[in-house]
Amino acid sequence: MKEAELLLVIKRGTPNIRMQVARQTNGVQILHFLIADHIETAEAIAENQTTPQDVLDTLAQTRRIRVMLAVAKHPATSRDTLVWLARQPSTNEQYDGAASDYFRMLEVVALHSSLQSEDLAVLARNTWPTVRSTVASRPDIAEDILLALASDSDPGVRLTIVNRPALPVGLQLALEAVGSDGKDQARDYQVRHRLARRSDAATDVLRKLALDHDADTRRYVAHNSQTPKDTLKSLTTDRDEEVVECARNSLSRGSACFIATASLGSENAPAVLVLRQFRDNVLLRGRPGCLLVECYCRLSPPVADWIRDRRFARNVVKWVFVIPSALLVRILVRLKP
Repeated sequence: MKEAELLLVIKRGTPNIRMQVARQTNGVQILHFLIADHIETAEAIAENQTTPQDVLDTLAQTRRIRVMLAVAKHPATSRDTLVWLARQPSTNEQYDGAASDYFRMLEVVALHSSLQSEDLAVLARNTWPTVRSTVASRPDIAEDILLALASDSDPGVRLTIVNRPALPVGLQLALEAVGSDGKDQARDYQVRHRLARRSDAATDVLRKLALDHDADTRRYVAHNSQTPKDTLKSLTTDRDEEVVECARNSLSRGSACFIATASLGSENAPAVLVLRQFRDNVLLRGRPGCLLVECYCRLSPPVADWIRDRRFARNVVKWVFVIPSALLVRILVRLKP
């Protein structure tokens, strides 16, 4: 059937026939006629994967937000149309549809691969936080846009950034510098907690977070393997007991098994590794073990220095204490050398 004949059938047909045609045809003249038919018909055209680009451009101008959302989702929508959608004001009265659909449309636009940095910069200034979060989640987002979003007033946007796989030092510092305004304190704390727990956390950021008024943030800093020793030592005098304990544990975990190392001549000897695993995985998990390790770290260095230069003393300690202790630990705890 020719397009003119089909158009005549559509004009005389039922709404169901027009809907079926809207979902299947790619005839420009027919689709332009159907656009004015009904909102459901216009939606069907926008969801039709064969709809031509110029028809999609016309659909975007309808001001029917559900249709605009469908156009934003269409793979053939041009960048110009997406940019036009991204720059539409957020005055809800201008659109035929719910505000949630309007912001959902902007989120879809923000994820489109054809957008360029200047387009994303416009969306990054949108009033709706989820739109800005969507922009921040893009792996190809420019660092200057990301840096501006790192100072966003909404903690949800900053949470999106702090969860990115790679986080340059400049972004970390920008995230740390934003204080809580009290409106959403729980998520403000989440940003600082996740920043303090990052394995790539910058030293300067950890030092600043160690001074945070939130005890949980300081505790995460004390747990972080990237925290410098001088910061850990300052946290051992913290007003919170859990922070003090975590800081002491981290300091102990980073220290060597002094006496065992001195008697065996290497900190990588199998027996030393077994005893170190026992210390880190067993003793440091409980408060009594932490106190025992802390006492050992204070008292053992002078003993290790004394036996290091005395061959007979090294052999006695090695065969009477270190080797039997390592064997006993391997049998009881089944630690690998």
